[in-house]
Amino acid sequence: MKVATLIGLLCVLLKPSALGQQVFYNLDSLLIYATGKNKSIQSGTLRFDQAKQAKLAAIAGIPDLGGGASFSYTNNTRLPVNLFPAEVFGGEKDTFREVQSGIQYVSNGNVYVDLKLFNLAAWENLHLSKLNIEATQSDNRITLKNLQSNIAANYFNIVNLQEQLKATQQNARVADTLFQIATQKYQQGLGKPQDVNEAKSNYLNSQETARQVEFLIIQQYNFLKILCDIPDRDSILIGQFIDNVETPRMAPVLPNRLEVFNGLMKEKMAWSSYRQARFALLPTVSLFWSNTSQQYNTRSTLFDQDVSWIPSSFLGVKLNWNIPSSQAIAQVSKTRYDYALSKLNTEHLQSKMEIEAKQLVNDYHKAASQAQTNREVFRLKRDTYTKNLSLYNAGLIGLDQVMNNYNALINSHYNLISSTISVLLAEANIALNNNPK
Repeated sequence: MKVATLIGLLCVLLKPSALGQQVFYNLDSLLIYATGKNKSIQSGTLRFDQAKQAKLAAIAGIPDLGGGASFSYTNNTRLPVNLFPAEVFGGEKDTFREVQSGIQYVSNGNVYVDLKLFNLAAWENLHLSKLNIEATQSDNRITLKNLQSNIAANYFNIVNLQEQLKATQQNARVADTLFQIATQKYQQGLGKPQDVNEAKSNYLNSQETARQVEFLIIQQYNFLKILCDIPDRDSILIGQFIDNVETPRMAPVLPNRLEVFNGLMKEKMAWSSYRQARFALLPTVSLFWSNTSQQYNTRSTLFDQDVSWIPSSFLGVKLNWNIPSSQAIAQVSKTRYDYALSKLNTEHLQSKMEIEAKQLVNDYHKAASQAQTNREVFRLKRDTYTKNLSLYNAGLIGLDQVMNNYNALINSHYNLISSTISVLLAEANIALNNNPK
């Protein structure tokens, strides 16, 4: 089947709209398209913006400027009563007189400011926020790499199925030819009815296999849309095929340090969190200032123009040292162990990176060796089938032997397609490992 014909069939199966259909002829073009659609990538961008905002908050937290302004108006509806010696007021000695004291109406305005001068925990929090920005960027790169690896696997699943569909439809035409030959021989008295039945069964199975592959293709396209967050209304089509693809030369595999770098960032963050928890136990030194103005009124007036405001203010330095709580001590212990665990994880990621690089090389050689063998087996099976088909037409062998050769040819063709796709996937994985798109 021609590639253009198969693409047309896929268009019918996938029911694309006439306009706006996206056709991808290679993996790179799909990765670029999917990156702009995927919600995980968009979420990573939001997390990065959030990390940058957290840094600004950490900068503001170093002076930790606090304070406020207030205004109050008080009506002392019942003034306090004090006892004074009565003789002051002309009364008898050793007696007391009740006297109300205070002003009934009081207006009070206050401004208070507190500024940290020594706050090591806040400085460490700023350092931690900077590390968090780098760690968030690293997390986003790893998310992108994992997404692209999953997309590559799904992409080549679709390429594999589309190649199988093309081969299955070719096989169905061959099976139809065998059925026609068996029918003619039976009509000429040269064949058996069992041969006709077997040939027809083989033809029907080939047709059904093609339909099942079509269903699998639609399923894989649905998986791809879910993976890439592509809306169902958007029509996509993969147009890559592997006609006469030769095994490419393997690119050198470079160590991918994304996860190792991420582990180092997490290790630094764990150390910084430990330092911050320790610094939180230390005292802080603050500069504070307050300015107050009061007005005492004898009339029920919010602002009495006949009464002056009485100002007062103070300025000082404050040392604040809280007694460490059990929760604070437990936090120090937890962050110390978190740091130890992060160091072990970094060592694990370093070993994992080296082994994964070797595994990529092994996967490529494994797939390439299998593809080379399957290519030769397919050539031999095709030669055997062609020769035995000629012998069957000449009446020298039975149909059962030709059918066996035919089924062996089909299996070898499927094996060749799958192994060729495995080589392409291994090559794509190496490319993504060396340089994520």
